[in-house]
This record gives sequence, structure tokens and C-alpha cells, in this order.
Amino acid sequence: MKRKSGKPVTFSMTPMVDVVMLLIIFFMLTSKFKGEEVEMLSLPSSIQSDSLNNVETKSRFIVNIKPDGKDAIYSYQGDMFNSNNIEMMGKLKNRVQEFHKIYPDGRIVIRADKKLDAKYVKNFQNQCIDFDAEIHYGTTAPSRGQE
Repeated sequence: MKRKSGKPVTFSMTPMVDVVMLLIIFFMLTSKFKGEEVEMLSLPSSIQSDSLNNVETKSRFIVNIKPDGKDAIYSYQGDMFNSNNIEMMGKLKNRVQEFHKIYPDGRIVIRADKKLDAKYVKNFQNQCIDFDAEIHYGTTAPSRGQE
């Protein structure tokens, strides 16, 4: 492009680079990354232990249940749901329902600490029955002495 005076028009890239860098920094700081799918739990052992590695990650819903004093904490992708809070448990149930709508053949994997009271596992299992979902339990293979 040339002006009427004959001098070429120049563009300064510095302001555009500044804006792009500010946008990158903004999105890096405000983004919420996917939380841990599998937490460190002391899982019960089972002869028929099933590996999670052979299941496509997007078609599985993994819930970790760990003891928290007299209660239990349910976690999914880094979000925590207290067993005593009805509103939080409703949100967890809604997330299971959304998952089941998107992946009707998806697997729901319940990973519970072996020190946890079974009523918390049963509670979550009963919520999943409403959706006719396929439920699996996270376990570990028995050690050599336990077989």
C-alpha cells in the first residue's frame, strides 16, 4: 500500500505481539487442567483384578472413594464431593448421568480404599443403578503370598 504522498505504509508488529502474549498468559493462568483421575489409595486385592490400561480413557468414569474421618470423600477428576453433603452428592450423580448419556457403553469404575466402610461404595453403586450402567471395581492383583 502506498499513501498519496508516495511513501509506503508500515505496520508495527510490537503491539500485536504484546496482545498475543498477554492472551497466552491470561489463558494459562485461568485454565483449569484436568485433575488426577486415579488417586493413591490402598485398594483391596482380587484374583480377577482388571487393569484400567486396556480401557479407552474417554469411555470410563473413575470415582475414587477415600475415608475422611467418619465420612467419605468421593472424587472425580480432582473435584471432591463429601458424602454428608446432599447437594454435592447430587452434583456427582448429575455428572454420572451426563457421562452415561454421552457414553452409554462406558464403564464406571469405583476405586475405594480398603479401609473404607462398604456403605459408601454401596451408596454410589445404588446411584449408578438408576442409569443401568456397567460398574467395575478398582482392585489390585494379590501379592505372591496371598494367592
